[in-house]
Amino acid sequence: HEIEICDFMQYDQSKDIFRCYEIKVTKQDFYSKAKKTFVGNYNYYAMPKELYEEVKQDIPDYVGVVDTYCNCLKRPKKVELKVDKEKLLISMVKSLNRENYKHFYKELRDKQ
Repeated sequence: HEIEICDFMQYDQSKDIFRCYEIKVTKQDFYSKAKKTFVGNYNYYAMPKELYEEVKQDIPDYVGVVDTYCNCLKRPKKVELKVDKEKLLISMVKSLNRENYKHFYKELRDKQ
């Protein structure tokens, strides 16, 4: 079945490391019931610094935080993958394919 993946994921092939990011913009967004899927070796919240100050006590120890300028506010701790590496790579490819499909067909519609 399909893996629930974070908002943004990076894969560093040279280090064999996955980094996963969950984007949060408001306190309500941070505390929402939406599933927070941290499946990478390094996991981060990306949020405004002001929001970080409000919610930092509720951020798990192993999760890092970057602000809207990509400054590291809290370093993550490395964890083992919670999903098979192959499944993560396949999920990334599917996601890229979906985005490419949307872009391609938008261009076709725009030309008509």
